[in-house]
Amino acid sequence: MAEPNLRREPSLNRDYRSYNQYRLDQWAMPSASLATKAAHALQIAFVALFMVAGIDKFTHQLTDWTQYLAAGIPRFFAISPQYFLYGVGGWEIFLAIGLVLRSRVFADLAAIWLSAIVINLLLQGQYFDIALRDFGLAAGACALARLSQARRRG
Repeated sequence: MAEPNLRREPSLNRDYRSYNQYRLDQWAMPSASLATKAAHALQIAFVALFMVAGIDKFTHQLTDWTQYLAAGIPRFFAISPQYFLYGVGGWEIFLAIGLVLRSRVFADLAAIWLSAIVINLLLQGQYFDIALRDFGLAAGACALARLSQARRRG
């Protein structure tokens, strides 16, 4: 015997919906909670990113950062590339601390900074893969800023 079509029989349709709603409610979390968890995950990731990258501008344990710097930028400021990167490292450490304290404001600054890095890499005419990655990171920083604003409102 064929099983009844639950969508056409009104008495069964109500029970079918309530059972499925129960199954969804059992696993679902409030959307505010999901937004908060997403914001915290992004915040932790960006704090770690900027703190490690900022410290490494001084220690050079990960890479030689001067290879990623367009030659015209330190020339514009009339300083050596290494001294310019010391300033960059200080700025990135400042961003990391700011993201801990006020992620809503500093996430926008992080997005602007990552966009400036993308422009630097494009001006250099190489490292397009890293520019694409940093573009994605800038989008993630924008998402963190919007999630932080929503979390603050609600």
